[in-house]
Amino acid sequence: MKTYNEKIELTKKLLRADKSFRYIMSKTKFSPNKISEIKKELFGINAEPKHTQAYRLFYYEGKDVLEVALELGLTQEQSEKYYL
Repeated sequence: MKTYNEKIELTKKLLRADKSFRYIMSKTKFSPNKISEIKKELFGINAEPKHTQAYRLFYYEGKDVLEVALELGLTQEQSEKYYL
């Protein structure tokens, strides 16, 4: 039986090899949520919700509605909604 850390390393290796979640699940016995968590960490994908990212950009970085919309891939209306 593999240790937890060995299973995480195997998951990372299989993700880099572009294997499917189903295949990774069969080899590691991890849930899709755990595999997704590891994938986000491995590839630097921000798991934070858009409204939280927008709040940070507005209030901590001083960006305006258009800058936030462009950076997060939102429409101007969505960005204005988060601003309000």
